[in-house]
Amino acid sequence: VNIQAGSATGTTSNGGAVSLTSGNATSGTAGNVTITAGTGSVANGIVTFTLGSAERMRIDSAGLIGLGTTKPTFQFELQGTGGSPMALTRFTNTSSSTSISLQHSRGATVGSNVIVQSGDILGSILFSGANGTDYSTAAMVRGEVDGTPGASADMPGRLLFMTSADGSATPTERMRVNSSGQVLINRTSDSGLGIFQIAATSANIVDISSTVG
Repeated sequence: VNIQAGSATGTTSNGGAVSLTSGNATSGTAGNVTITAGTGSVANGIVTFTLGSAERMRIDSAGLIGLGTTKPTFQFELQGTGGSPMALTRFTNTSSSTSISLQHSRGATVGSNVIVQSGDILGSILFSGANGTDYSTAAMVRGEVDGTPGASADMPGRLLFMTSADGSATPTERMRVNSSGQVLINRTSDSGLGIFQIAATSANIVDISSTVG
């Protein structure tokens, strides 16, 4: 099925409700559904999905997908007032569960697989808060390549934990776990002195207290 809507070159347009059913055959190849919007010179095409009178999702002319927002600024953006806006659940009688994969290739075109290099960022999770006009980043967890990767099954990694200081919105590294399993706090390189390393500028490096007894 191929549907084109809003392809007028002047002020007129065409539209209406459309019901699509594809791939009901009991054998053979399932059908494809293609929707093309706004191919004319009136405006850039936007595909919207509306339930009742409320828009639920849209794909704008740049290919950005928005759920709960009419102005997505990321490739995929989800907004809402509920306490649990997203959940991933896997039902399986095994020890495995769901996962989120953040991947990076040095290839310049989609689908190209070019090996990454030591120090490359593989993925980040940002924690941001509204500042009155925009959103500022307060903390970040980031995965990087920690050494020279190989052509197959060789990808040394490190995990960085970063926070923004008071008066700043630029996260600074506070702790890392490197590819050797060492935990480094306030330092970015191995001192060779052990698994757990802390670099401090004050005399009190570790404070351990107890309220028992």
